[in-house]
Amino acid sequence: MIRFLQPDDALFSSPAYDRDRTAFDLLEVIRRAPLLLAGDGTSFAAGRNLPGMPAWLWTADEIAAPVLEEAAAMALDRLAEGDTLRVVAKPQAADSIAQYIAARRTITAHSRLRMRAFVNPRPRPPRNRTACIERPTRADLPALAACMAGFARECFGETPEADALLRRAEAALDNPLLLVVREAGEIAAMACCTRETARHCAISQVYTRPLSRGRGYAAALAAELSGRILSLGKTPMLYANVDNHAAVRAYESVGFTPCGRVDELALRWEESARGKRENA
Repeated sequence: MIRFLQPDDALFSSPAYDRDRTAFDLLEVIRRAPLLLAGDGTSFAAGRNLPGMPAWLWTADEIAAPVLEEAAAMALDRLAEGDTLRVVAKPQAADSIAQYIAARRTITAHSRLRMRAFVNPRPRPPRNRTACIERPTRADLPALAACMAGFARECFGETPEADALLRRAEAALDNPLLLVVREAGEIAAMACCTRETARHCAISQVYTRPLSRGRGYAAALAAELSGRILSLGKTPMLYANVDNHAAVRAYESVGFTPCGRVDELALRWEESARGKRENA
């Protein structure tokens, strides 16, 4: 039976959930201040902390097929926003959700980003040990904004407005774990840490401008940030697109090891007559 969950619900202390805690690092963030947190208290839980952002749905590995369908029904009924659903889940759960909704709605758009979570408790030195890694300055704002634009475009197919990117870059300057690589005085690559949980600190926005790729900058940044995170008493983690083989190799080369798979599923549909009757 689906119910609202408290952030300290017993499910989040269960061995089944603890095995997946790193891969569901964003759900750990969400449950600190959830907009929505619901599940059956045993085999699945889902949450969202901001409108318009993907929901995260955790399911136990041993979840029974009827319970998995119940989780898919919850995704449609409670996690969708209008005619759109964006949810991050294990591949099996993402399959079930897609099939469940396709049987009840006319899907007009469907995308799926396959991600693997990585953790790095023992970083290794990067191949490129001479990369010039520094903190950026205000003079770097246009270059930082350009890197952020490239990251948004290549990873998510998004094109943020220029003014919004400059504001985001300016706010990022306050992050002590925002680092860049310089090449001939210009920013060639960037990476930062974007969130902390009780156990982990996540590395994100790892981006190298196209003309500077293949020189080991992403690996050098990931290794440097990993060392700084460990010095804070946290364990470094990140997500990588499993189809981005170059990025996966770079992270593995400096000690990152896989610890779980999740897929970001995005669906949009038409409200059919059947769907309207079901929602009435």
